[in-house]
Amino acid sequence: MGSGYIYDAAIKGIDKKQLVAYDPDLLILAGYPVIIKNAWIKLFPKGIINIHTSLLPKYRGRHPVDWAMEKKEKEIGITIHYIQDGTIDTGDIILQDSVSYHGEGYNKVIKKLATKIPDMVKCVIKQIECGCAYRRKQNEDVASYYPKRTKPRIY
Repeated sequence: MGSGYIYDAAIKGIDKKQLVAYDPDLLILAGYPVIIKNAWIKLFPKGIINIHTSLLPKYRGRHPVDWAMEKKEKEIGITIHYIQDGTIDTGDIILQDSVSYHGEGYNKVIKKLATKIPDMVKCVIKQIECGCAYRRKQNEDVASYYPKRTKPRIY
C-alpha cells in the first residue's frame, strides 16, 4: 500500500476526483456519521474500514460510548470493521478490544479507548497489506442501534 494517510475529517469537503488523485488503496474512518455507498467503496482496492467505539454489533450508530455508559456496561470497546454499502456499522469485524468500565467519567473512558487505537490500526493495516485480514460477520441476533443523543451527558 502506498504511504501517507488521508484523515476522515479531510474527506468531508473532497469530491471523488480529488480523492482518487491521492491514489489510496485503503481509507480509514473514525466517527464518520455519513452512510458510505458502494461507489465510494470501489475507489479503494483494499476497501474502507471504520474505527467504531463499541463492541459491535452492539451500539451501532452515533454516540456508542455515551449509550454504553448510560446502560452501565461493564466493558466498553472498540471495533475496527469494513464499511458495507449503504449501512451503518454492519460490516465484517476485523479486530476488537475493550476497556473495563466502573462508572468513571466520559473523558476518562475515551482516553482509555484512545490508547488502544494506534496499535489496533497498525495491526489491521498489516493484516490488510498481507491479504490475511480476519473477517467475522456480525451476529444480527445481538445487534443494537442507537440514534444521535439529544440529551446532555449526566455522567
